[in-house]
Amino acid sequence: MGQKSLPRPVRFTLVGVFLGLFLAALDQTVVATALPVILAELGGQAWYGWVGVAYLLGSTIAAPVAGRLVEILPRRPILLGALFLFMVGSLACGAAFSFLSLIFFRFLQGIGGGALFSLAFTTLAWFFPPRERSRWAGVVGALFGIASAIGPVIGGVPCAASVLAVGLLDECSAATAGYGICMAVFTPAGLATGRFLG
Repeated sequence: MGQKSLPRPVRFTLVGVFLGLFLAALDQTVVATALPVILAELGGQAWYGWVGVAYLLGSTIAAPVAGRLVEILPRRPILLGALFLFMVGSLACGAAFSFLSLIFFRFLQGIGGGALFSLAFTTLAWFFPPRERSRWAGVVGALFGIASAIGPVIGGVPCAASVLAVGLLDECSAATAGYGICMAVFTPAGLATGRFLG
């Protein structure tokens, strides 16, 4: 049995949605690696756990809301809004001036990330019949596996670079800014493909 090729707009849409989902998955492992260095700069040892909790709280709130919104409104503005929130949250995390501000910006980033998770699965349900969804759900699982493998490396590079460049930069601000830049570099590619969603 030969498989028919996906139409070009569907391929572009899937690339955009999967990029967004990959970033949301990657973000969790990047932060876990870079957090001790960020903590050393910003302080906030008592609030250490809230960096992850704030992201998960925002994600938990946004996922069902975004899932419902795509039933009512076109998918494109929802996807672009989620990518925008995720990108703004990432850049704000990189520029956080205190640990409490980092927690707030992680919450904002979690709202975008949760919407991206929800949009990935609703888009698969929209494009494919139930028989084909499991194959694409496997792609989603692979994205999480790849993110788990390379996320610690991406989170560790700014930390290592900042330690080596002690004379040039404050060691921890490079890690904090590098985190926001790493997340923002990939997001515009997802924004470009959002135009194919209708």
